[in-house]
Amino acid sequence: MSLNDLRKRQLSGMYLDLEVLPAQKELSEIEGTIDRIDGIEPSQIDYDCTILECHVDLDLEGYEDVDEDGEPTGIRVPYIVTMSLDNGQVLSIRRNYQEDDELKKKISYFTHYKFLPGFGFYGLGLIHTIGGFVPNRHGGTATVDRRGYVVQPPCWLQGPWTSYSRR
Repeated sequence: MSLNDLRKRQLSGMYLDLEVLPAQKELSEIEGTIDRIDGIEPSQIDYDCTILECHVDLDLEGYEDVDEDGEPTGIRVPYIVTMSLDNGQVLSIRRNYQEDDELKKKISYFTHYKFLPGFGFYGLGLIHTIGGFVPNRHGGTATVDRRGYVVQPPCWLQGPWTSYSRR
């Protein structure tokens, strides 16, 4: 995510207003010498930061799941935790269930798309259904090459079946 987008989300209240500096790549002595010889001066400025969003079940203090008597049940509740990979700071923790849901069921944000139903959960994609596409394609071009219609084959393929053969 760009620093500009991160700053917009911080000002809107979506993330905490913490200073997040993107991690800069450290050059080794050899890379620095090669860059200096090539006339390249590294700017060391990276305007993108890495943001991780984790969908987890947590038992947060002060937000515990409680029973009818008001006692904590120890059941973990679904949350979305957002943190910066560059400095490890947590930017936000948001609940991942409806506020009025007594069972606190997780909201599913991800949809499983599959081309065709398969032998389990994952299903089959388009490439699976094409099957041995690459071997068939190569076999077809080899036949065309052997008959001499497209191009002359390389010297290691030349034989009596080609239009040009050394005998």
